[in-house]
Amino acid sequence: MNRALHALFWFAAVSLVLLLAALNVTLGPLNQDEGVYLHAGSLLWEGRLPFVHHAFTQGPVTALAYALASPLVSAQGVLGGRIFAALMGLGALFFTARIAARLSPRGVRGVAAFAALLLAGASAHESYFLSIAKTYAPAACLAMAGIWCWLRAMNSPDPRPAAIAGLLLALAAGTRLSLGVWLTVAGLALVLRRREQGNAPWLAFGLAGAVTLAIVYLPFLLFAGSSLKFGLLDYHAARHGGEGLGALAFKAGFISRTARVWLPALTLLAVCGALAQALRGRLDAPSSTGPRGTLWTMAGLITLTHLLTPFPYDDYQVVVFPLVAALAGSALARLLHRPPLPGEARAGLTAWISAVLLLICGVGAFSSEVNQDWMLSGRDRIWWVLKKKPDVFALRDAARTAREMAGDSREILTQDAYLAVEARLRLPPGMELGPFAFCADFDDEKAARLHVVNRAGLLRLIETSPARVAAASGYSFTIRSPDITPLEPAIVDELRAALEARTVRMESIPRFGQGATTLELRELKTFSP
Repeated sequence: MNRALHALFWFAAVSLVLLLAALNVTLGPLNQDEGVYLHAGSLLWEGRLPFVHHAFTQGPVTALAYALASPLVSAQGVLGGRIFAALMGLGALFFTARIAARLSPRGVRGVAAFAALLLAGASAHESYFLSIAKTYAPAACLAMAGIWCWLRAMNSPDPRPAAIAGLLLALAAGTRLSLGVWLTVAGLALVLRRREQGNAPWLAFGLAGAVTLAIVYLPFLLFAGSSLKFGLLDYHAARHGGEGLGALAFKAGFISRTARVWLPALTLLAVCGALAQALRGRLDAPSSTGPRGTLWTMAGLITLTHLLTPFPYDDYQVVVFPLVAALAGSALARLLHRPPLPGEARAGLTAWISAVLLLICGVGAFSSEVNQDWMLSGRDRIWWVLKKKPDVFALRDAARTAREMAGDSREILTQDAYLAVEARLRLPPGMELGPFAFCADFDDEKAARLHVVNRAGLLRLIETSPARVAAASGYSFTIRSPDITPLEPAIVDELRAALEARTVRMESIPRFGQGATTLELRELKTFSP
């Protein structure tokens, strides 16, 4: 391809990916999990450990990642956390492109990297979840960096790339537990290649992975085993996903939404497969024990793991899609490499394909319904309701008011964790999971051991909390954990009555935060005028 045209395509692709990430950081709708993870990171920065001192529902590395973001969060609030997450998300995309290139023959690696970057980075759904403060950005960054090192280890007797791969994939499993599937499959693949490469790579991989997992999980297992088990296993397993046809409907929805997000990559793979068949098998099928076959196994097994959860969310697949995009980009590159085309013809064909990919991904990036949430806060009958401000800036205004009301208090009585983070206030003990902290039916001993609140505990908090300011949105007192079902109206009324008896409403903010519910800022009656 002409060098100038090649550079122009890359400039357009990188600009598109960066622009989409920046728009999602600043305009993307709020998610309740963001507050929980950023709050946990701030607590860890202060020396309070997840599972040991408060409840947590993801791997310890998630809290560590956002602890590193604490100075940025202290300066910029949730927006700072999103900037940190987006940088990690862009790191994941960088390694996605490198993996695609590594899987491809020399001479066509550029088009593989180009296609993989566009497929993953210009997906509206993927970009949003890699740009907000959830687990996906750190998990994807660590996992894709680990896979890139593992690919080097698969073709080298040098144990160092294998050791780094084991370290990174173990850290990814310490971020999202389901990524332990990738650590296991990658290790087995190295074992199967020991005849070609010797024992050093798989031993280095296994040792590094085992030591890292021990450092990440063993202290919590020893000192907070029941809390760790609850956060990583019981909490997720208890989610109510329905029964019979209801459960099947959730599984079908997961498959449908995943296919919709993956459609460009799946289409490219299908086209490459069809053309390869027309060329009488010139596109080599991946070996089951080779790098490409192993990566397909990894993608399939973790997708199956997600599908089998009681309530499968399609965003679980955010960490999987970069790998699929890399495999699709590699398939395209290998197809271009195989036919006996003259150099100029291949360059021209590559240019046309690059232009078409750029056009399709560019149109897809800004025509997705995901992006409607940048400007809209739902629909009122036939009318779309425009946001007065992006969510993160509306949150900043509400937090400023809450901080002023708090005075010299360091706590805020709320289940909206992102409001606490933005106001630089702390949630009361037992409330660190935000809207998911209320386990109504737990007895006092179990609630205390797992660092959550039961019915009596939440009533006691409302009645005795020293926080001068309270905040209640549509997420307050509505979710029963750990099964994540609607709370009974009688309990909701009881909790609301207790809050209203002790506080006075000072301000109401309509269409606030996730779900566009009404936020009430309330002040303790003792401190109200």
